[in-house]
Amino acid sequence: MKVLKTKEYIKLAGKKKKEWDPNPWAVCHTTVNKDEDPEKFERCVKKVKKKQTSSDIEIKKSEKEKKWIQKAVPESHEGKFGEWCKRNGFSGVCQECINKAVSAGGHAAKMANFAINVSKGKYHHPNK
Repeated sequence: MKVLKTKEYIKLAGKKKKEWDPNPWAVCHTTVNKDEDPEKFERCVKKVKKKQTSSDIEIKKSEKEKKWIQKAVPESHEGKFGEWCKRNGFSGVCQECINKAVSAGGHAAKMANFAINVSKGKYHHPNK
């Protein structure tokens, strides 16, 4: 399967979660002397903690976006193309059914194209 490297894909691919989060106190201790400026040290610790939690939220959002396909097709439409194939003499969704649906045009062709797109390479367009 070919991966389309969009800007969003490249952005998310570059942001991989580390196996461990750095200790905020250790990070700030290297840049701020907590004995000389304790307020600045506390601000630094809070900022590092905030960055860690926001990166966790971004990773969770990207994981949810992977499941976009479930939202694309309402549950009431599940199996509609398989039903269409059975009504037209096929045992279910197969390459021959897809070929017939694409040549028929209209809504059947749209369902066939969707089946091709979500089949992970199992089915292909008739002209290929």
